[in-house]
Amino acid sequence: MIGQDQNQRSNGKPEGVAGRDFVSWSQLSTFRQCPLKYRFRYLDRLEPEFVASSLLVGSSIHRAIEYHHRRQLESNTQATLDEMLDAFWDEWRCRVEESREVRFGKTEDVNSIAKLAERMLVAFIASDVSTTSGIVIGIEERLTGSILTGAPEFLGIIDLVYVDGDTLVIRDYKSSRSAWNQGTAESSADQLLMYAELARTLLPDHEVRLEYAVVTKTKSPSLQVFEIDADPKRVERTKRVARRTLDAIASGVFYPNASAMNCSTCPYRSPCAAWKQ
Repeated sequence: MIGQDQNQRSNGKPEGVAGRDFVSWSQLSTFRQCPLKYRFRYLDRLEPEFVASSLLVGSSIHRAIEYHHRRQLESNTQATLDEMLDAFWDEWRCRVEESREVRFGKTEDVNSIAKLAERMLVAFIASDVSTTSGIVIGIEERLTGSILTGAPEFLGIIDLVYVDGDTLVIRDYKSSRSAWNQGTAESSADQLLMYAELARTLLPDHEVRLEYAVVTKTKSPSLQVFEIDADPKRVERTKRVARRTLDAIASGVFYPNASAMNCSTCPYRSPCAAWKQ
């Protein structure tokens, strides 16, 4: 197990979470995607060679939506499209300054990204999810809790938390190159299920509803909402999988998981090619 002495650093922090005092979904999902990428990112702490424009679009759209909800919460007014675009480009510039290189897709450049961002935000503003029917209690809400046996606290940063009657709603925003279906949402459910376990402490007498809100990066963007069943048995299974993932990390066995999807936008391709262990 990860808490045993042989899997601990000299400072007493678990080897399996890279010496950090918390576990995050990013750590778990990175290892599950590619164990060697986890090592490069969290243990060796290598500087990424580039950042993919697709990731920049996702984080910048996310920031614009965050700005929109904060504006609603703080002043009860709607952010304009121009204001949301300003938030998008503020985030874009910050991320670019942190990166060696921005790598665009074959048909992309800054101008095409600008047009895409505007289309996506127009679709968001026109959608039902741009407003909530309840009371917002958290935006980018940081929650921690001891939900994994023998591991440090789990950290979750939840995009939007609001109360709708007797229901606590947890919403996570995603951007995607193509439309999702319920199967796609279910295959991504583990993150929300972990967040549900954290969020139950906020209002323990409320039911929990989990939502993915997906805005597509298509020529005509759409906004889709998918609900995930927060069944307690399903949550417990997800926690067991997370626990096993931490055990696998603690074993110290790291290897490349090559695939067209994993490798095409991976910023550690050079150290991966040079890896010999």
